Amino acid sequence: MNLRIKALLTSLSLILISTTAVSCKTNTKNTYTPPKSDAVLNNPFMGWAPDAQYTDYAQPHKLVYANIYFSELEPKKGVYDFDYIEKKYNFDYWKNKGVKIIIRLVMDLPNSENKMYIPNWLYKEIDKDGTWYNISYGSGFSPNYENKKLIKYHEEAIKALSNRYNKSSDIAFVALGSIGHWGEWHTYQSNDFFIPFPRQEIANIYASHYVKYFDNKKLLMRRPFKVARDNNMGLFNDMLGNKHSTKEFISWLNDGYTDWLTKVDQPSMKDFWKNAPSGGEFASGNSGMNFLKDFSIDNTIKQIQDTHITYIGPNCPADKKGKFQYNFDKVLKTLGYRYVIDTVKFNNNLNPNDNLKLNINIKNEGVAPFYYKWPVNISLIDKNNNIIFSLNIDEDITTWLPGNINFTTSIKLPSHISSGNYNIALSILDPSNNKPSIKFANNNEIIPNYFKLGEITVK
Repeated sequence: MNLRIKALLTSLSLILISTTAVSCKTNTKNTYTPPKSDAVLNNPFMGWAPDAQYTDYAQPHKLVYANIYFSELEPKKGVYDFDYIEKKYNFDYWKNKGVKIIIRLVMDLPNSENKMYIPNWLYKEIDKDGTWYNISYGSGFSPNYENKKLIKYHEEAIKALSNRYNKSSDIAFVALGSIGHWGEWHTYQSNDFFIPFPRQEIANIYASHYVKYFDNKKLLMRRPFKVARDNNMGLFNDMLGNKHSTKEFISWLNDGYTDWLTKVDQPSMKDFWKNAPSGGEFASGNSGMNFLKDFSIDNTIKQIQDTHITYIGPNCPADKKGKFQYNFDKVLKTLGYRYVIDTVKFNNNLNPNDNLKLNINIKNEGVAPFYYKWPVNISLIDKNNNIIFSLNIDEDITTWLPGNINFTTSIKLPSHISSGNYNIALSILDPSNNKPSIKFANNNEIIPNYFKLGEITVK
């Protein structure tokens, strides 16, 4: 009888221990699913990129575009007038607004006044070597890009720009720039009038100046070139919205093409957007608004998706308000990156010095990654919204391509942490000021740009 009672008590004890263990295990693991937001996110390094010369745009934006004319950059030989450039393009204003600048050096701009956009002193030094033109685009001067003096002074100008902006947090991207009308790497060529374009080896020299001096910035070119592919450059399609031109641009990306200007085969660059941005502006000047109207918006969205666009400008609707706002917002919710915190798993009921283990699932519902290695931060925030602990983790957001992202991290709680409940928060820091600066598409913002991953109890 006693043996039976002992056996029964032993069995009950094992059941109790097992149940307690399961119960504790259940209580110490949590899953949090943050609510999703459908809002337009005005995030850095993406979206509209209007002309930096003007301010107070109607639409939200975190980028502006500055086409810097060689004639204004170096009006006197060896004298770079950055004071003028930065005043003209409102550098201080944009810095205070947290808006970054895309720059492009321009040496030829078709215009209505027959103006020249290289400096007068340089025009004289190259012995007026080039072509004055009056064509359907406008009139102006296209220098002979093979002129050795032009190449020499171009390199010096790029070096000066780099000394000023290569490490500047105010500059987002650098577009090439330099060759062709508007710096778009093409010149007018027809049966009745022909403006020379440089040979491939000469064009590569101009590109090499950017590669050499702007090693801290993402570079973009107008079309796929071998030099662009070999140096992981981005590309920009300045005919966005135009079905025929964008279809051709996509064929270049996917299949390569024979350059009609250099007569050289250029490679495909299908996956360029994974390493550097895809940009562009709407075609057709003021008529570009047509690409945002109801009859064309679906085609525009598809072009953005197919070319993985991150920014649109300077020809963009940043200065517009009106009945097409829904379509503007649709574009902004499609291009660039759009991070959604999906689910988070973590352990709970912790003691000081314990490890908080996080398994985080994020979705990038945009069409591109973020292109600079900004720090990813985990913080603990108390009930009064005070940050009591913060740590940058080893996670590279440039790898967060469209689709699902999963990563794990383990964080040792500080020994001095007080008992209580804490929100776990995720943020991405702008290294120029160490402040959280990217919004997630979630409705769980604890304090500005800190997004909730769950809540823990410290015993």
